Amino acid sequence: FRLQQAHVTCLWAAGVRHRITPEALSATVAFFRQHL
Repeated sequence: FRLQQAHVTCLWAAGVRHRITPEALSATVAFFRQHL
């Protein structure tokens, strides 16, 4: 679970760097939480 959470954090950091919209970021996080 810790590894999965780290992956989500990496995605979040990448999203910030690439200026992904909060809506898309939330959808991505929700997707990973659903599939943990």
